[in-house]
Amino acid sequence: MSQFKNSQIDIIEKYGLSNVPSDIIAAAFNNAQVIVYSYSLSLQRILFVSKAVESILGVDIESILSAQSKLLKLVSREDLPRVKEFLRSLKNGEKSSVEYSVYDNNKNLVNLKHSAFPVFEKNHLDRIDGVIYDISAEKKAFNSLHQSEKRFRSIFDSSEELIFIIDHHLMITSINNHGALLLAYTPSEMIGKSILSFISESYTSEISSLLSDFETKPLPGKIIWIFKDKFDNEIPIEVSLKSDSSDPESFLIGLGHDSARYLDMEYEILELKAKIDELNQIITVERNRKNSDDSFLHELNKIRNEFISNVSHEFRTPLASIIGFAETIDSDNDMPDETRSEFNKIILAEAKRLANLINDILNFSKMESGEIILHKEKASVNELLQNVVNSIQRKIEKKSIHLLTEFSPENIFFFGDKKWIEVVFENILENSIKFTPTQGKISVSLKGTASFAAIIISDTGAGIPANEIPYLFDKFFKGSKYSNEPGTGLGLCISKQILDLHNAHISIESKVNIGTSVFINIPRVINGKE
Repeated sequence: MSQFKNSQIDIIEKYGLSNVPSDIIAAAFNNAQVIVYSYSLSLQRILFVSKAVESILGVDIESILSAQSKLLKLVSREDLPRVKEFLRSLKNGEKSSVEYSVYDNNKNLVNLKHSAFPVFEKNHLDRIDGVIYDISAEKKAFNSLHQSEKRFRSIFDSSEELIFIIDHHLMITSINNHGALLLAYTPSEMIGKSILSFISESYTSEISSLLSDFETKPLPGKIIWIFKDKFDNEIPIEVSLKSDSSDPESFLIGLGHDSARYLDMEYEILELKAKIDELNQIITVERNRKNSDDSFLHELNKIRNEFISNVSHEFRTPLASIIGFAETIDSDNDMPDETRSEFNKIILAEAKRLANLINDILNFSKMESGEIILHKEKASVNELLQNVVNSIQRKIEKKSIHLLTEFSPENIFFFGDKKWIEVVFENILENSIKFTPTQGKISVSLKGTASFAAIIISDTGAGIPANEIPYLFDKFFKGSKYSNEPGTGLGLCISKQILDLHNAHISIESKVNIGTSVFINIPRVINGKE
Protein backbone atom coordinates (compact mmCIF):
# COMPACT_ATOMS: atom_id res chain seq x y z
CA MET A 1 0.00 0.00 0.00
CA SER A 2 2.94 2.28 0.71
CA GLN A 3 4.15 1.72 -2.84
CA PHE A 4 0.72 2.72 -4.16
CA LYS A 5 0.90 5.87 -2.02
CA ASN A 6 4.37 6.70 -3.28
CA SER A 7 3.33 6.19 -6.90
CA GLN A 8 0.20 8.24 -6.32
CA ILE A 9 2.33 11.10 -4.97
CA ASP A 10 4.70 10.76 -7.95
CA ILE A 11 1.86 11.01 -10.46
CA ILE A 12 0.25 13.95 -8.58
CA GLU A 13 3.51 15.86 -8.68
CA LYS A 14 4.24 14.85 -12.28
CA TYR A 15 0.90 16.06 -13.60
CA GLY A 16 0.47 19.06 -11.29
CA LEU A 17 -2.44 17.74 -9.25
CA SER A 18 -1.25 18.97 -5.84
CA ASN A 19 -4.36 21.11 -5.27
CA VAL A 20 -6.79 18.21 -5.83
CA PRO A 21 -8.01 16.57 -2.59
CA SER A 22 -6.27 13.25 -1.95
CA ASP A 23 -9.50 11.29 -1.43
CA ILE A 24 -10.76 12.36 -4.86
CA ILE A 25 -7.48 11.35 -6.47
CA ALA A 26 -7.53 7.98 -4.65
CA ALA A 27 -11.09 7.31 -5.82
CA ALA A 28 -10.13 8.31 -9.35
CA PHE A 29 -7.16 5.93 -9.30
CA ASN A 30 -9.39 3.06 -8.23
CA ASN A 31 -12.50 3.75 -10.32
CA ALA A 32 -11.29 5.36 -13.54
CA GLN A 33 -10.90 3.24 -16.67
CA VAL A 34 -7.18 3.92 -16.58
CA ILE A 35 -4.55 1.42 -15.55
CA VAL A 36 -2.16 2.93 -12.98
CA TYR A 37 0.88 0.89 -12.06
CA SER A 38 4.28 1.03 -10.42
CA TYR A 39 7.21 -1.19 -11.34
CA SER A 40 10.30 -1.62 -9.12
CA LEU A 41 13.54 -1.90 -11.04
CA SER A 42 15.49 -3.05 -8.01
CA LEU A 43 12.98 -5.79 -7.15
CA GLN A 44 12.24 -6.56 -10.82
CA ARG A 45 8.53 -6.85 -10.20
CA ILE A 46 5.26 -4.94 -10.37
CA LEU A 47 4.59 -3.29 -7.04
CA PHE A 48 0.94 -2.65 -7.74
CA VAL A 49 -1.55 -2.21 -10.58
CA SER A 50 -5.00 -0.63 -10.43
CA LYS A 51 -8.24 -2.60 -10.80
CA ALA A 52 -8.89 -1.13 -14.25
CA VAL A 53 -6.56 -3.80 -15.66
CA GLU A 54 -9.32 -6.34 -15.10
CA SER A 55 -11.97 -4.44 -17.11
CA ILE A 56 -9.61 -3.27 -19.87
CA LEU A 57 -7.53 -6.39 -20.43
CA GLY A 58 -9.69 -9.03 -18.77
CA VAL A 59 -6.75 -10.13 -16.58
CA ASP A 60 -7.05 -10.36 -12.79
CA ILE A 61 -4.55 -8.46 -10.64
CA GLU A 62 -3.23 -11.50 -8.78
CA SER A 63 -2.21 -13.32 -11.98
CA ILE A 64 -0.31 -10.24 -13.18
CA LEU A 65 1.52 -9.79 -9.91
CA SER A 66 2.49 -13.48 -9.89
CA ALA A 67 3.41 -13.69 -13.59
CA GLN A 68 4.55 -10.26 -14.76
CA SER A 69 5.66 -11.43 -18.20
CA LYS A 70 2.02 -12.14 -19.00
CA LEU A 71 1.42 -8.48 -19.88
CA LEU A 72 4.17 -8.47 -22.51
CA LYS A 73 2.74 -11.60 -24.11
CA LEU A 74 -0.53 -9.77 -24.74
CA VAL A 75 1.15 -7.22 -27.04
CA SER A 76 0.46 -7.72 -30.76
CA ARG A 77 3.44 -9.04 -32.68
CA GLU A 78 3.77 -6.03 -34.99
CA ASP A 79 3.84 -3.59 -32.03
CA LEU A 80 6.27 -5.59 -29.88
CA PRO A 81 9.49 -3.90 -31.17
CA ARG A 82 8.04 -0.45 -30.44
CA VAL A 83 7.04 -1.51 -26.90
CA LYS A 84 10.51 -2.90 -26.23
CA GLU A 85 12.08 0.40 -27.39
CA PHE A 86 9.68 2.22 -25.05
CA LEU A 87 10.81 0.06 -22.11
CA ARG A 88 14.49 0.64 -22.94
CA SER A 89 13.94 4.41 -22.83
CA LEU A 90 12.38 4.13 -19.38
CA LYS A 91 15.22 1.98 -18.05
CA ASN A 92 17.63 4.61 -19.37
CA GLY A 93 15.88 7.14 -17.13
CA GLU A 94 13.88 8.85 -19.89
CA LYS A 95 10.16 9.50 -19.73
CA SER A 96 8.36 8.04 -22.70
CA SER A 97 5.00 7.39 -24.30
CA VAL A 98 3.83 4.84 -26.85
CA GLU A 99 0.66 3.60 -28.54
CA TYR A 100 0.23 -0.10 -29.25
CA SER A 101 -2.33 -2.89 -29.52
CA VAL A 102 -2.85 -5.90 -27.25
CA TYR A 103 -5.16 -8.89 -27.26
CA ASP A 104 -7.27 -9.10 -24.12
CA ASN A 105 -8.18 -12.32 -22.34
CA ASN A 106 -11.06 -12.82 -24.83
CA LYS A 107 -8.75 -12.42 -27.87
CA ASN A 108 -10.23 -8.99 -28.67
CA LEU A 109 -7.88 -6.32 -30.02
CA VAL A 110 -7.53 -3.35 -27.65
CA ASN A 111 -5.70 -0.11 -28.54
CA LEU A 112 -3.71 1.43 -25.67
CA LYS A 113 -1.79 4.62 -24.97
CA HIS A 114 0.99 4.04 -22.44
CA SER A 115 2.75 6.93 -20.68
CA ALA A 116 5.40 6.37 -18.00
CA PHE A 117 8.23 8.17 -16.23
CA PRO A 118 11.19 7.06 -14.14
CA VAL A 119 11.29 7.86 -10.40
CA PHE A 120 14.68 8.49 -8.79
CA GLU A 121 15.53 8.00 -5.12
CA LYS A 122 18.82 9.56 -3.99
CA ASN A 123 19.91 10.00 -7.60
CA HIS A 124 19.29 6.34 -8.24
CA LEU A 125 16.57 5.05 -10.63
CA ASP A 126 14.23 3.29 -8.24
CA ARG A 127 11.03 2.54 -10.10
CA ILE A 128 8.80 3.37 -13.05
CA ASP A 129 5.28 4.75 -12.60
CA GLY A 130 2.84 4.91 -15.44
CA VAL A 131 -0.70 5.08 -16.73
CA ILE A 132 -2.29 3.10 -19.55
CA TYR A 133 -5.39 4.39 -21.35
CA ASP A 134 -7.84 2.41 -23.48
CA ILE A 135 -7.99 4.46 -26.70
CA SER A 136 -9.87 1.85 -28.78
CA ALA A 137 -12.92 4.09 -29.25
CA GLU A 138 -10.78 7.09 -30.19
CA LYS A 139 -8.72 4.94 -32.57
CA LYS A 140 -11.84 3.59 -34.22
CA ALA A 141 -13.28 7.09 -34.61
CA PHE A 142 -9.97 8.35 -35.99
CA ASN A 143 -9.73 5.49 -38.50
CA SER A 144 -13.33 6.05 -39.54
CA LEU A 145 -12.68 9.77 -40.04
CA HIS A 146 -9.49 8.99 -41.93
CA GLN A 147 -11.32 6.57 -44.22
CA SER A 148 -14.08 9.14 -44.80
CA GLU A 149 -11.51 11.78 -45.71
CA LYS A 150 -9.75 9.29 -47.95
CA ARG A 151 -13.00 8.39 -49.72
CA PHE A 152 -13.89 12.07 -50.09
CA ARG A 153 -10.46 12.84 -51.55
CA SER A 154 -10.77 9.87 -53.90
CA ILE A 155 -14.18 11.05 -55.12
CA PHE A 156 -12.95 14.62 -55.30
CA ASP A 157 -9.88 13.74 -57.38
CA SER A 158 -11.50 11.11 -59.60
CA SER A 159 -14.65 13.08 -60.42
CA GLU A 160 -14.96 14.04 -64.07
CA GLU A 161 -16.74 17.25 -63.04
CA LEU A 162 -15.07 20.54 -62.15
CA ILE A 163 -15.02 20.88 -58.34
CA PHE A 164 -13.45 23.91 -56.64
CA ILE A 165 -13.52 25.64 -53.25
CA ILE A 166 -12.93 29.39 -52.85
CA ASP A 167 -12.47 31.49 -49.71
CA HIS A 168 -13.84 34.91 -48.76
CA HIS A 169 -11.23 36.60 -50.94
CA LEU A 170 -12.34 34.48 -53.92
CA MET A 171 -9.03 32.61 -53.77
CA ILE A 172 -9.04 28.98 -54.85
CA THR A 173 -8.21 26.82 -51.83
CA SER A 174 -8.81 23.50 -53.56
CA ILE A 175 -9.60 22.16 -57.03
CA ASN A 176 -9.80 18.62 -58.33
CA ASN A 177 -7.46 17.19 -60.96
CA HIS A 178 -10.05 16.88 -63.71
CA GLY A 179 -11.32 20.42 -63.16
CA ALA A 180 -7.81 21.84 -63.48
CA LEU A 181 -7.02 19.70 -66.55
CA LEU A 182 -10.23 20.91 -68.17
CA LEU A 183 -8.60 24.34 -68.22
CA ALA A 184 -5.17 22.87 -69.17
CA TYR A 185 -3.69 23.56 -65.70
CA THR A 186 -2.51 21.45 -62.81
CA PRO A 187 -4.18 21.96 -59.40
CA SER A 188 -1.00 23.50 -57.97
CA GLU A 189 -1.04 26.16 -60.72
CA MET A 190 -4.54 27.29 -59.73
CA ILE A 191 -4.58 26.96 -55.93
CA GLY A 192 -3.86 30.29 -54.20
CA LYS A 193 -5.05 32.35 -57.17
CA SER A 194 -8.32 34.26 -57.62
CA ILE A 195 -11.09 32.37 -59.38
CA LEU A 196 -11.67 35.55 -61.40
CA SER A 197 -8.25 35.19 -63.06
CA PHE A 198 -9.61 32.09 -64.82
CA ILE A 199 -12.81 33.78 -66.02
CA SER A 200 -13.07 35.37 -69.46
CA GLU A 201 -12.54 39.16 -69.15
CA SER A 202 -15.97 39.95 -70.58
CA TYR A 203 -17.64 37.95 -67.77
CA THR A 204 -15.35 38.85 -64.85
CA SER A 205 -17.48 41.74 -63.51
CA GLU A 206 -20.67 39.66 -63.69
CA ILE A 207 -19.15 36.76 -61.75
CA SER A 208 -17.47 39.14 -59.28
CA SER A 209 -20.81 40.86 -58.59
CA LEU A 210 -22.51 37.52 -58.16
CA LEU A 211 -19.98 36.36 -55.58
CA SER A 212 -19.72 39.68 -53.71
CA ASP A 213 -23.51 39.88 -53.22
CA PHE A 214 -23.65 36.32 -51.98
CA GLU A 215 -24.18 37.23 -48.31
CA THR A 216 -27.19 39.46 -49.08
CA LYS A 217 -28.73 37.50 -51.98
CA PRO A 218 -29.62 33.82 -52.28
CA LEU A 219 -27.41 31.68 -54.47
CA PRO A 220 -28.65 31.33 -58.05
CA GLY A 221 -29.31 27.94 -59.60
CA LYS A 222 -27.08 26.55 -62.29
CA ILE A 223 -25.57 29.30 -64.44
CA ILE A 224 -23.04 29.32 -67.26
CA TRP A 225 -19.58 30.63 -66.38
CA ILE A 226 -17.28 31.40 -69.29
CA PHE A 227 -13.85 30.20 -68.19
CA LYS A 228 -10.65 30.67 -70.15
CA ASP A 229 -8.04 27.95 -70.27
CA LYS A 230 -4.26 28.23 -70.25
CA PHE A 231 -4.31 29.04 -73.98
CA ASP A 232 -7.05 31.71 -73.67
CA ASN A 233 -9.72 29.47 -75.17
CA GLU A 234 -13.19 30.19 -73.81
CA ILE A 235 -14.91 27.17 -72.23
CA PRO A 236 -18.56 27.43 -71.16
CA ILE A 237 -19.11 25.54 -67.90
CA GLU A 238 -22.43 25.16 -66.12
CA VAL A 239 -21.71 25.89 -62.43
CA SER A 240 -23.82 25.42 -59.31
CA LEU A 241 -22.68 26.95 -56.00
CA LYS A 242 -23.12 25.89 -52.40
CA SER A 243 -21.95 27.72 -49.29
CA ASP A 244 -19.62 25.85 -46.95
CA SER A 245 -20.25 27.04 -43.42
CA SER A 246 -18.47 24.03 -41.90
CA ASP A 247 -15.00 25.33 -42.74
CA PRO A 248 -14.11 28.92 -41.75
CA GLU A 249 -11.36 28.90 -44.38
CA SER A 250 -13.84 28.14 -47.16
CA PHE A 251 -16.43 30.38 -48.71
CA LEU A 252 -18.11 28.55 -51.59
CA ILE A 253 -18.02 25.11 -53.15
CA GLY A 254 -18.52 25.07 -56.91
CA LEU A 255 -19.55 22.12 -59.05
CA GLY A 256 -19.56 22.43 -62.81
CA HIS A 257 -19.49 20.47 -66.03
CA ASP A 258 -18.40 21.29 -69.55
CA SER A 259 -21.60 22.39 -71.28
CA ALA A 260 -20.18 21.94 -74.77
CA ARG A 261 -19.00 18.44 -73.95
CA TYR A 262 -22.34 17.55 -72.42
CA LEU A 263 -24.19 18.89 -75.47
CA ASP A 264 -22.12 16.57 -77.65
CA MET A 265 -22.81 13.79 -75.20
CA GLU A 266 -26.56 14.40 -75.42
CA TYR A 267 -26.43 13.86 -79.17
CA GLU A 268 -24.35 10.73 -78.62
CA ILE A 269 -26.84 9.53 -76.02
CA LEU A 270 -29.72 9.98 -78.44
CA GLU A 271 -27.85 7.97 -81.05
CA LEU A 272 -26.95 5.32 -78.50
CA LYS A 273 -30.55 5.18 -77.29
CA ALA A 274 -31.73 4.40 -80.80
CA LYS A 275 -29.11 1.67 -81.09
CA ILE A 276 -29.98 0.32 -77.65
CA ASP A 277 -33.67 0.19 -78.59
CA GLU A 278 -32.71 -1.76 -81.69
CA LEU A 279 -30.49 -4.09 -79.64
CA ASN A 280 -33.27 -4.59 -77.11
CA GLN A 281 -35.57 -5.67 -79.91
CA ILE A 282 -32.94 -8.13 -81.14
CA ILE A 283 -32.36 -9.39 -77.59
CA THR A 284 -36.11 -9.84 -77.10
CA VAL A 285 -36.36 -11.83 -80.33
CA GLU A 286 -33.32 -13.94 -79.39
CA ARG A 287 -34.61 -14.47 -75.84
CA ASN A 288 -37.99 -15.59 -77.17
CA ARG A 289 -36.24 -17.88 -79.63
CA LYS A 290 -34.04 -19.29 -76.86
CA ASN A 291 -37.06 -19.85 -74.62
CA SER A 292 -38.77 -21.56 -77.53
CA ASP A 293 -35.66 -23.67 -78.17
CA ASP A 294 -35.39 -24.53 -74.47
CA SER A 295 -39.05 -25.50 -74.39
CA PHE A 296 -38.61 -27.57 -77.54
CA LEU A 297 -35.51 -29.33 -76.14
CA HIS A 298 -37.30 -30.01 -72.88
CA GLU A 299 -40.23 -31.50 -74.77
CA LEU A 300 -37.90 -33.46 -77.03
CA ASN A 301 -36.06 -34.93 -74.03
CA LYS A 302 -39.37 -35.85 -72.47
CA ILE A 303 -40.54 -37.57 -75.67
CA ARG A 304 -37.18 -39.32 -76.05
CA ASN A 305 -37.32 -40.66 -72.50
CA GLU A 306 -40.88 -41.84 -73.03
CA PHE A 307 -39.80 -43.46 -76.30
CA ILE A 308 -36.94 -45.35 -74.62
CA SER A 309 -39.31 -46.50 -71.89
CA ASN A 310 -41.94 -47.55 -74.45
CA VAL A 311 -39.42 -49.36 -76.67
CA SER A 312 -38.03 -51.23 -73.67
CA HIS A 313 -41.56 -52.26 -72.75
CA GLU A 314 -42.40 -53.19 -76.34
CA PHE A 315 -39.27 -55.35 -76.56
CA ARG A 316 -39.90 -57.05 -73.23
CA THR A 317 -43.50 -58.05 -74.03
CA PRO A 318 -42.86 -60.17 -77.17
CA LEU A 319 -39.58 -61.46 -75.76
CA ALA A 320 -41.36 -62.58 -72.59
CA SER A 321 -43.98 -64.38 -74.69
CA ILE A 322 -41.38 -66.02 -76.91
CA ILE A 323 -39.23 -67.13 -73.97
CA GLY A 324 -42.23 -68.26 -71.92
CA PHE A 325 -43.84 -70.39 -74.62
CA ALA A 326 -40.46 -71.74 -75.81
CA GLU A 327 -39.58 -72.84 -72.26
CA THR A 328 -43.00 -74.48 -71.90
CA ILE A 329 -42.56 -76.43 -75.14
CA ASP A 330 -39.00 -77.42 -74.17
CA SER A 331 -39.94 -78.61 -70.69
CA ASP A 332 -43.07 -80.60 -71.66
CA ASN A 333 -42.18 -83.55 -73.88
CA ASP A 334 -45.72 -84.93 -73.55
CA MET A 335 -47.40 -81.75 -74.83
CA PRO A 336 -50.11 -82.52 -77.40
CA ASP A 337 -49.18 -81.62 -80.98
CA GLU A 338 -52.17 -79.31 -81.25
CA THR A 339 -51.05 -77.30 -78.21
CA ARG A 340 -47.45 -77.28 -79.38
CA SER A 341 -48.57 -75.99 -82.79
CA GLU A 342 -50.64 -73.24 -81.17
CA PHE A 343 -47.69 -72.19 -79.00
CA ASN A 344 -45.39 -72.15 -82.04
CA LYS A 345 -47.83 -69.84 -83.82
CA ILE A 346 -47.79 -67.48 -80.84
CA ILE A 347 -43.99 -67.53 -80.81
CA LEU A 348 -43.93 -66.79 -84.55
CA ALA A 349 -46.43 -63.94 -84.18
CA GLU A 350 -44.48 -62.37 -81.31
CA ALA A 351 -41.21 -62.77 -83.24
CA LYS A 352 -42.78 -60.95 -86.20
CA ARG A 353 -44.00 -58.23 -83.86
CA LEU A 354 -40.49 -57.89 -82.46
CA ALA A 355 -39.07 -57.78 -85.99
CA ASN A 356 -41.50 -54.98 -86.88
CA LEU A 357 -40.36 -52.98 -83.84
CA ILE A 358 -36.73 -53.43 -84.80
CA ASN A 359 -37.51 -52.48 -88.40
CA ASP A 360 -39.22 -49.29 -87.22
CA ILE A 361 -36.17 -48.30 -85.18
CA LEU A 362 -33.71 -49.19 -87.96
CA ASN A 363 -35.78 -47.32 -90.56
CA PHE A 364 -35.97 -44.28 -88.27
CA SER A 365 -32.22 -44.40 -87.70
CA LYS A 366 -31.58 -44.47 -91.45
CA MET A 367 -33.92 -41.54 -91.99
CA GLU A 368 -32.30 -39.46 -89.24
CA SER A 369 -28.74 -40.13 -90.40
CA GLY A 370 -29.55 -39.59 -94.09
CA GLU A 371 -28.25 -43.06 -94.93
CA ILE A 372 -31.41 -44.18 -96.72
CA ILE A 373 -30.81 -45.05 -100.37
CA LEU A 374 -33.78 -45.15 -102.75
CA HIS A 375 -33.74 -47.68 -105.56
CA LYS A 376 -36.19 -45.95 -107.85
CA GLU A 377 -37.97 -47.69 -110.68
CA LYS A 378 -41.29 -47.53 -112.47
CA ALA A 379 -43.84 -49.48 -110.43
CA SER A 380 -47.59 -50.04 -110.17
CA VAL A 381 -49.37 -48.42 -107.22
CA ASN A 382 -52.28 -50.84 -107.72
CA GLU A 383 -49.99 -53.84 -107.35
CA LEU A 384 -48.16 -52.55 -104.24
CA LEU A 385 -51.37 -51.54 -102.47
CA GLN A 386 -53.01 -54.90 -103.26
CA ASN A 387 -49.94 -56.76 -101.91
CA VAL A 388 -50.15 -54.89 -98.62
CA VAL A 389 -53.93 -55.46 -98.35
CA ASN A 390 -53.36 -59.18 -98.91
CA SER A 391 -50.63 -59.29 -96.23
CA ILE A 392 -52.94 -57.87 -93.54
CA GLN A 393 -55.98 -59.91 -94.52
CA ARG A 394 -55.61 -62.36 -91.63
CA LYS A 395 -55.37 -59.57 -89.06
CA ILE A 396 -58.51 -58.01 -90.48
CA GLU A 397 -60.39 -61.29 -90.30
CA LYS A 398 -59.14 -61.94 -86.77
CA LYS A 399 -60.85 -58.70 -85.56
CA SER A 400 -63.91 -59.28 -87.80
CA ILE A 401 -63.29 -55.93 -89.49
CA HIS A 402 -65.13 -55.22 -92.71
CA LEU A 403 -62.63 -54.29 -95.43
CA LEU A 404 -63.78 -52.36 -98.49
CA THR A 405 -61.43 -51.77 -101.43
CA GLU A 406 -62.00 -49.64 -104.51
CA PHE A 407 -59.08 -49.56 -106.93
CA SER A 408 -59.01 -47.76 -110.26
CA PRO A 409 -59.29 -50.23 -113.13
CA GLU A 410 -56.51 -48.24 -114.75
CA ASN A 411 -53.04 -49.36 -113.72
CA ILE A 412 -51.44 -46.29 -112.10
CA PHE A 413 -47.65 -46.09 -112.14
CA PHE A 414 -45.14 -44.06 -110.14
CA PHE A 415 -41.35 -43.71 -110.15
CA GLY A 416 -39.86 -44.62 -106.80
CA ASP A 417 -38.69 -47.26 -104.34
CA LYS A 418 -41.30 -50.04 -104.11
CA LYS A 419 -40.02 -51.37 -100.78
CA TRP A 420 -40.29 -48.03 -98.98
CA ILE A 421 -43.72 -47.16 -100.43
CA GLU A 422 -44.93 -50.55 -99.20
CA VAL A 423 -43.64 -49.59 -95.74
CA VAL A 424 -45.86 -46.47 -95.89
CA PHE A 425 -48.97 -48.46 -96.84
CA GLU A 426 -48.22 -51.06 -94.14
CA ASN A 427 -47.80 -48.39 -91.44
CA ILE A 428 -51.10 -46.68 -92.31
CA LEU A 429 -53.11 -49.91 -92.53
CA GLU A 430 -51.53 -51.35 -89.36
CA ASN A 431 -52.66 -48.21 -87.50
CA SER A 432 -56.19 -48.54 -88.89
CA ILE A 433 -56.41 -52.18 -87.77
CA LYS A 434 -54.96 -51.37 -84.33
CA PHE A 435 -57.44 -48.57 -83.56
CA THR A 436 -60.56 -49.91 -85.29
CA PRO A 437 -62.84 -51.92 -82.98
CA THR A 438 -64.26 -55.38 -83.75
CA GLN A 439 -66.96 -55.24 -86.44
CA GLY A 440 -65.60 -51.86 -87.55
CA LYS A 441 -64.88 -50.83 -91.12
CA ILE A 442 -61.73 -50.01 -93.09
CA SER A 443 -61.85 -48.75 -96.66
CA VAL A 444 -58.97 -48.45 -99.12
CA SER A 445 -59.41 -46.54 -102.38
CA LEU A 446 -57.05 -45.74 -105.26
CA LYS A 447 -57.86 -43.27 -108.01
CA GLY A 448 -55.81 -41.61 -110.69
CA THR A 449 -55.82 -37.86 -111.27
CA ALA A 450 -53.99 -35.95 -113.97
CA SER A 451 -50.84 -35.76 -111.83
CA PHE A 452 -51.19 -38.10 -108.87
CA ALA A 453 -52.07 -41.53 -107.64
CA ALA A 454 -54.61 -40.61 -104.94
CA ILE A 455 -54.90 -43.11 -102.08
CA ILE A 456 -57.44 -42.76 -99.25
CA ILE A 457 -57.39 -45.12 -96.26
CA SER A 458 -60.31 -44.61 -93.86
CA ASP A 459 -61.47 -46.37 -90.71
CA THR A 460 -64.22 -46.18 -88.12
CA GLY A 461 -61.81 -46.14 -85.18
CA ALA A 462 -61.84 -43.98 -82.05
CA GLY A 463 -60.54 -40.93 -83.93
CA ILE A 464 -57.94 -38.33 -82.97
CA PRO A 465 -58.55 -35.02 -81.10
CA ALA A 466 -58.20 -32.00 -83.40
CA ASN A 467 -55.47 -30.41 -81.24
CA GLU A 468 -53.23 -33.50 -81.67
CA ILE A 469 -53.47 -33.81 -85.48
CA PRO A 470 -50.61 -31.26 -86.15
CA TYR A 471 -48.23 -33.46 -84.08
CA LEU A 472 -49.05 -36.84 -85.64
CA PHE A 473 -45.93 -36.80 -87.84
CA ASP A 474 -43.59 -35.78 -84.98
CA LYS A 475 -40.98 -38.24 -83.75
CA PHE A 476 -42.15 -40.53 -80.94
CA PHE A 477 -45.56 -38.85 -80.75
CA LYS A 478 -48.39 -41.01 -79.44
CA GLY A 479 -51.78 -39.42 -78.88
CA SER A 480 -53.05 -38.96 -75.34
CA LYS A 481 -55.74 -41.61 -75.90
CA TYR A 482 -53.20 -44.14 -77.16
CA SER A 483 -50.19 -43.60 -74.86
CA ASN A 484 -50.56 -47.14 -73.47
CA GLU A 485 -51.01 -48.79 -76.87
CA PRO A 486 -48.15 -50.94 -78.23
CA GLY A 487 -45.84 -49.23 -80.73
CA THR A 488 -42.87 -46.90 -80.99
CA GLY A 489 -44.68 -43.78 -82.19
CA LEU A 490 -42.41 -43.71 -85.27
CA GLY A 491 -44.66 -45.16 -87.98
CA LEU A 492 -46.23 -41.94 -89.22
CA CYS A 493 -42.96 -40.01 -88.86
CA ILE A 494 -41.15 -42.58 -91.05
CA SER A 495 -44.03 -42.61 -93.55
CA LYS A 496 -43.94 -38.81 -93.87
CA GLN A 497 -40.17 -38.79 -94.48
CA ILE A 498 -40.43 -41.56 -97.12
CA LEU A 499 -43.19 -39.69 -98.96
CA ASP A 500 -41.18 -36.44 -98.78
CA LEU A 501 -38.31 -38.23 -100.53
CA HIS A 502 -40.76 -39.16 -103.30
CA ASN A 503 -42.19 -35.61 -103.58
CA ALA A 504 -45.46 -37.10 -102.36
CA HIS A 505 -47.94 -35.62 -99.88
CA ILE A 506 -49.79 -37.02 -96.87
CA SER A 507 -52.52 -35.47 -94.70
CA ILE A 508 -54.92 -36.71 -92.04
CA GLU A 509 -58.48 -35.84 -91.13
CA SER A 510 -60.12 -37.25 -88.04
CA LYS A 511 -63.09 -36.86 -85.72
CA VAL A 512 -63.30 -38.36 -82.25
CA ASN A 513 -65.63 -41.41 -82.06
CA ILE A 514 -66.24 -41.27 -85.83
CA GLY A 515 -62.98 -42.27 -87.46
CA THR A 516 -59.86 -41.25 -89.36
CA SER A 517 -58.97 -40.76 -93.03
CA VAL A 518 -55.44 -40.65 -94.43
CA PHE A 519 -54.90 -38.97 -97.82
CA ILE A 520 -51.78 -39.82 -99.86
CA ASN A 521 -50.91 -38.26 -103.24
CA ILE A 522 -47.97 -39.81 -105.11
CA PRO A 523 -46.75 -38.22 -108.37
CA ARG A 524 -47.76 -40.61 -111.17
CA VAL A 525 -45.93 -41.56 -114.35
CA ILE A 526 -47.77 -41.03 -117.63
CA ASN A 527 -46.07 -42.00 -120.90
CA GLY A 528 -42.80 -42.49 -119.03
CA LYS A 529 -42.91 -39.02 -117.40
CA GLU A 530 -43.88 -37.89 -113.90
